[in-house]
Amino acid sequence: DLADGAKGAIRAEDFYRACWSEVVTPDPQTGKPGVFGIPDRVDSRALIYNKDLLVRAGYVDAQGEARPPKTWEELEEMAVKLTERSPSGRILRLGFVPNFGNSWLYLFGWMNGGEFMSPDGKICTLDDPRIVGALEWMTKIYNKLGGAKQVYAFQSSFQSGDLDPFLTGKVAMKIDGFWVVSEVFTRYGRRVNWGASPPPMPAAERAKGRETLSWVGGFCYAIPSISKKKQAAWELIRFLASKRAVEIITES
Repeated sequence: DLADGAKGAIRAEDFYRACWSEVVTPDPQTGKPGVFGIPDRVDSRALIYNKDLLVRAGYVDAQGEARPPKTWEELEEMAVKLTERSPSGRILRLGFVPNFGNSWLYLFGWMNGGEFMSPDGKICTLDDPRIVGALEWMTKIYNKLGGAKQVYAFQSSFQSGDLDPFLTGKVAMKIDGFWVVSEVFTRYGRRVNWGASPPPMPAAERAKGRETLSWVGGFCYAIPSISKKKQAAWELIRFLASKRAVEIITES
């Protein structure tokens, strides 16, 4: 049923390459790559920013529109400048926090040219100098904002829904997944003038000609080997992976 000529065939070329690659893994006995699932949703990341706050701080383009950062260096500067404090020094608004939203060391490590695993997937390379450099950059931003302890103390007051800190103006920029648009912004954020752009890259990496990147952590449909209804499960998966099913789910 995966063959091109089969009716209702599921083809690798119908999916984003990164998503399909997530469901392909070597067979532990033969070593040959095999498909163990069919990709479902995929959650990519972007820089989400409050346009009004950027304009107020002077970060605008030639047309006077909000200009999001394109490099780590710009993001670091804006993280500090867009942070506001009370006369006593208490944080009132955060410009940007590396680990608020959904980015983590993963995104920053890859942006800096590092890898977390060896090509064969057998060795953890967390001590890759480029991963270490990314972690040091993240730490530097926290330190410039007063230290992780102070930042997390402010974050402890954050709530969800219509009191989401980005929607209430307590955070000016964040890197987050596409789901916040459908699950949060469309419900509660229509009053916020927000924009989205690719996550900023280190200036040194941009100088090498590298384009900015995101990362995906997707989901997939799979059938347990002990399933008593394998054919019925496959029929359901084949339907759920069809264009018609996606249209129904999206419309609902």
